[in-house]
Amino acid sequence: MVKNDKIVLFLAGILLIAGCVTFDMLQGTAVFAVRYLIAAAGLLLLFVIKLFSPRPMVVPKSKVFYVYLASIFAVGLSVFSAVNVCESLSVYSKYVLTFLLAILFYNLFVVNEKAARKTLYAGSVVVLVLYLLVSLIQLSYVEDFSFDGLYKVTGLSGHKTFLTIMLFVLSSFILAYVAEAKRKSCKWLSVTLFAVSFALVVLLKSRAVILSYLGAAVLFAIMFFVRKKRFSFSRKFEVGATVAVFVVVIMFFAVGLRLLLKADVPETAEESMVEYAYYSTSSLSERFILWDKTYEMVDDRPLTGCGVGNWQVLFPDCGLSELYTADFWNVNFTRPHNEFLGLLSECGYVTFFVYMLFVISLIMKSFFAICKADDRRDFVFGAVVLSAFVGCCVNSFFSFPSDKTEYFIWKAAMCAVLFTYITKNENGFSNLKLNALWKSVFVVILALVFVVGFFRYKGERCSAEAAAAMKNNDWSTALKCYEEAVSVFYTVDNDGFPVNWYIGKAKEQLGLHGSLADYRKAFDDMPFCKQNLNDLGSAEYACGNKEAAVAHFEKAMQISSGFLYPYFNLSYIYLKDNELDKADAVISSIYMNENVRDVLIKDVKFFENENMENTVERIENEYYTTMKLHRTLTHLRGE
Repeated sequence: MVKNDKIVLFLAGILLIAGCVTFDMLQGTAVFAVRYLIAAAGLLLLFVIKLFSPRPMVVPKSKVFYVYLASIFAVGLSVFSAVNVCESLSVYSKYVLTFLLAILFYNLFVVNEKAARKTLYAGSVVVLVLYLLVSLIQLSYVEDFSFDGLYKVTGLSGHKTFLTIMLFVLSSFILAYVAEAKRKSCKWLSVTLFAVSFALVVLLKSRAVILSYLGAAVLFAIMFFVRKKRFSFSRKFEVGATVAVFVVVIMFFAVGLRLLLKADVPETAEESMVEYAYYSTSSLSERFILWDKTYEMVDDRPLTGCGVGNWQVLFPDCGLSELYTADFWNVNFTRPHNEFLGLLSECGYVTFFVYMLFVISLIMKSFFAICKADDRRDFVFGAVVLSAFVGCCVNSFFSFPSDKTEYFIWKAAMCAVLFTYITKNENGFSNLKLNALWKSVFVVILALVFVVGFFRYKGERCSAEAAAAMKNNDWSTALKCYEEAVSVFYTVDNDGFPVNWYIGKAKEQLGLHGSLADYRKAFDDMPFCKQNLNDLGSAEYACGNKEAAVAHFEKAMQISSGFLYPYFNLSYIYLKDNELDKADAVISSIYMNENVRDVLIKDVKFFENENMENTVERIENEYYTTMKLHRTLTHLRGE
């Protein structure tokens, strides 16, 4: 390798590690944006180096790559149908970053495949060891090994679910290198790290990742059997098999899954609450409800979708009444816990078909290419990576790992590995050379992605400071931080709430003017945020806009039956104006009684463990306010 290529390979290894373990030194947390910023800055630097490298940059000369490029372009078109363009551009930048990462890693394999594999192995060992050490330390402090208690084990990923999928990905890369490792010590280290990772995933009861391991194992067994029996497949068979799998998958998402959900989703909020209270499978039931409602969004915009990154913006309009955690608690869903359905709802059927064609073509084309590998070590490496990729697809069916920077960096590496098998032939790799113009275009795109990352990082950091200030009732500092946080690329925080809503709340607490304008801005960013709808309604009524206030309260009530403040506010308006029939209709629909109060108080420890006293007080106040409204209405009627 020339000197430039060695530098790129070394920096790529640093990027693999830094994108997984970097902390925000100012906050002491592993927020999403700081790792995203590192990935964007690192990749920008590497592409600048490649720009001046004498060796040409290449892309795979394969129809599968062209479909991948088409899917990225198609996802980008959905930005034009987005309600919140800012969030759409921010999420789309992740697709672009993953695509360019895959191109970079592919180029490293083309230059020196052996060295690139060693880099992946070294990077995965370093990151996995750090993940395991931190996770085992956290595990030693866990007192309650129940399903909920184990969520305290987050490793360096900030969440148990993301930790476990990273353990799966990293351990798979380590296992893939076992056949190539010459030293026994490396082999034993690899097997040991894989075993410990798998044991930790089982201990943490991460069902989706356990299914990922199972799916990967089944595929590897099939590939091992096919290679051992030396089956020979014609090109027509390979194409036919790919088409058949594509049709089956599309029919499953278009028809099959919908029918399954209709049979399993609870019909009413009361049934959902009972199911939650008496069964431990609430997370699965919750996912079924989310998926069912996501299909409602698909039906509203089947071709264009609601815009990439905009699921969280429009989802509440489907209603939260069946979702106990979102209806009665402060749980705010930002993703449907299914990346495929998320893509379908945000980008529509056409883009979904193109993207799924890429995924299935990549899997099937790699499958046949790897099974034909003559070298046993080459076969093992490719088979394990492909099996891990399929395992990631299984996980994506139940979660949304691609939101995390550390995950999509390694997923891009997987894609690059698979492309090497697809394009490999007797003369090396089949590639298309990119001229300096294309390199320059990539550099410009990455510069824009870096700008997005910078504003996201600034927004997340300022929002974290504001949240800390609010806990101490320091609303002046909170207002200043939120005003610094909001930008053209940051309008919604990580919890799914519009930043301008926080600004309006802070101004109200400080007695400042202008909160109505902020609530209206928040409404433009997220028109179905129940908390903002309630506060916007109150602000409109205070300014004499009764009709607008009533409309906002009614919309908040339509979204959530467990969020009682709009019920209370609308009841008081009707009682004040002596519109008793309307007041009766609102008060009678309030979903609060002694039984509901008891259920909520019992579940406080699960949903508001850090704020139990205040939450219990809030629930009691909501109950007594409801009873007071009933008594007031009865008194006014003279009953």
